[in-house]
Amino acid sequence: MKRGISVIICCYNSAWVITRTLEGLKKQDISPSIPYEVILVDNCCTDDTVKVAYNTMHDSNIDFRIVKESTPGLVYARRRGIKEVKYKYAIYCDDDNILCPTYVSTMVNILDTHPNVGAVGGKGVAEFCAEPAEIVKEHLDCYAVGSQVEHEDWLFGAGLAVRTDIVRDIYNNQRCYMMGRKGNKLLSGDDSELVMSIVLRGYKIFATDEITFTHVLKANRLTEEYFHRLYKGLMLPQPAFSVMRAAMKGTKFRDAISHYLYYTKRYIKYAILWWKPNAKSKRQVASMEIEPFIYWGISKLYRIYRQWVKLKKDQI
Repeated sequence: MKRGISVIICCYNSAWVITRTLEGLKKQDISPSIPYEVILVDNCCTDDTVKVAYNTMHDSNIDFRIVKESTPGLVYARRRGIKEVKYKYAIYCDDDNILCPTYVSTMVNILDTHPNVGAVGGKGVAEFCAEPAEIVKEHLDCYAVGSQVEHEDWLFGAGLAVRTDIVRDIYNNQRCYMMGRKGNKLLSGDDSELVMSIVLRGYKIFATDEITFTHVLKANRLTEEYFHRLYKGLMLPQPAFSVMRAAMKGTKFRDAISHYLYYTKRYIKYAILWWKPNAKSKRQVASMEIEPFIYWGISKLYRIYRQWVKLKKDQI
């Protein structure tokens, strides 16, 4: 593919913030020698997102276009966006992300100079549209905020830079299990599965705090009720990620589901010893810890494990 970089913005009713996102992309300090385009994916918007976006970009010399993805869901929008890009590098810029002026050029430089790196992340900085609940402040990483330099095999989907050909290969030739957020369903993990799939193919990941993206957080996302829904969506994929990592590291399937066995034994224990102090509360905690494993089912987790074992062998 031609050297250059494509920025993909996946939108669902983003009129409230899309002007700021696009203005951030218009202000990028990028050399004229680096081809640069912006693609906005209209993922079933019912507000004025498209109109506002056109009005914002009409005076820009950036190669800008809007494509439509009629299947609702972030993962479908991301797939459509990567299908449309012209260039060898791409950045997934969330509709509520404002990239710092050197973000795009730095991503190009990192990917140019490190051919063994398949995915790169920046540092997330929060901008609150209302006072956040205390539990939100304590878990800002759940909102793609903070440094990523210590991440081993995953990165935030927000501001994620990738090599286009690798991502296309994953989406075209690999079964992916995390279908991402859709409407009010907050099941997360498609971005983490994508990055882990890049690592599975022998590439490294890289993160830097030298470039930042501002994550504009709406008031309705800063409540305790929303956080608990978000956290549950983040926890549900974890058993699948455990078996994927086990396959990547060559460890046994049983080791990957050891937590499930432990939680199950603890639940049974406090169900039998129901008269013990705090037995009910301990049983309830164990039940919540088991829930993600029940969501997937042991047989499906084993199929994922075997698939990833085969994918790893295919890379050798």
